[in-house]
This record gives sequence, C-alpha cells and structure tokens, in this order.
Amino acid sequence: MKKVFILLIFVSLFVVSTTGCDIFNREEQPEALISHTKLNYAMTMRFMFSYYLDGERQISDVGGGIARLTRPFDPEFDPSYTELVFVLSEEEAISLPSNVIAAWPREDRAPGFIAGLHWAINRTGGDGELRRRVLTFEEFGLSYPITKIDLIENWEGINTLMSRSLLDRERAIIISHAISGGPIEDIIERYP
Repeated sequence: MKKVFILLIFVSLFVVSTTGCDIFNREEQPEALISHTKLNYAMTMRFMFSYYLDGERQISDVGGGIARLTRPFDPEFDPSYTELVFVLSEEEAISLPSNVIAAWPREDRAPGFIAGLHWAINRTGGDGELRRRVLTFEEFGLSYPITKIDLIENWEGINTLMSRSLLDRERAIIISHAISGGPIEDIIERYP
C-alpha cells in the first residue's frame, strides 16, 4: 500500500511537470491599490464615480464597473488607478489626476441615507424584532446630526455602523429608502 502511494505521488509530480501546469511557481497577482472596504462603502451608499478610461473622463453611478478596474484578479484590472478619493461634488472631482477615482454622495440619495441612519440609531425595535443593544453615534466616532460631510470625512465610522452594527433588515430599509427618496416618516411609522 505504501509503495502504491509513493508511486502515485511520483506519477502526479511527473504529470504536473510535463503538462506545463506550474502549481509551484504561480505568478503572483498584483496587489490591490484601492481599499476594497472603501470602494464597497461607496457602492453601498450609491455614490457617483468619476474616473478616466482611455484618456476620457467618465461619470458613473454604477460602482460594479469601478470594482472590476480595481480588483487584481479581474481581467479588467487596471493598475494605473492608485487611489479612491471621496469628494463633495462632481466639480471637486474634475481637478483630480487620471490615476484617482473620485466618488461623491448623490444629491438625491444622501438625504435618505442620513435620515435612515438617524432612524436606525433612534430605533428601539418593534415589529417582533428587538435590537441586541442600544446604539449611539458616539461609539462610531460620529456626532448628531449626521451630515453629507460626515458621509465623506467620517466614512469609516458610518461604514462600521452600517456593516457591523445594524441588522440586515435595517440596512436594507435604509438603502431602499435612500434610493426611493420617500419621506422618513413612512419608515418611522412602519418600523418603529
């Protein structure tokens, strides 16, 4: 049995070495230069993006295309993008160099995200669902009231609140409210 096992190992190594399959010296993937966490935050918050493609400035509200450009394992990966910068508006993005991807909150969605964050912090539960603990903005390095500037300058605290402390259902309600633009009173009434 031992001899068969050893023979199988040698045969496997021979096959691998003669077929051109090089499992021992794989070419390493380039390292991602743009933070996956930061990009996911911008996509979750439905930010607008500005970047250069073939020398021309592009504006997009679809972060998935940007993600493909920044993931080293993706065939669309472009190592020329070295930074993701949050700005307040498209006007600020215009002056940035071509190696920078800029992202900013949409005027029509930022108020919904802000209102949703306030709702989530003030929420006590209800609808058969109780939160595990009471949340405060201060524990995330934030202060009341959250503003559009906080979405950019304090993105890490908001990201931690959204991704690690809110229930999936709360996060989904905030995102759908921000996209639909409905009044926050509707959410408060439906989900106390």
